[in-house]
Amino acid sequence: MNSPIVIAGATGGMGAAIALEQLSLGRSVIALGRSAEKLDRLQTLADENGRYTQMGELHKCQVEITDPEACRDVAADIIARHGSLGG
Repeated sequence: MNSPIVIAGATGGMGAAIALEQLSLGRSVIALGRSAEKLDRLQTLADENGRYTQMGELHKCQVEITDPEACRDVAADIIARHGSLGG
């Protein structure tokens, strides 16, 4: 099993494109974003185009990445839920 890939800014532009591409390659993606609504839209987009979720899983995580404490909490949560992260 591949370790999940973490993508900050996964709700728009390049971040969303990278998240969707990694899903299409069978990678599990932990999508970080400030907006729960935009994270839900990313999930909808992935679900609507089945090729994105045939093998990979999308895990959504709302966080303000400019807040160091929030980032530490999210990192600890990700490691607790998913174990090691790798490339």
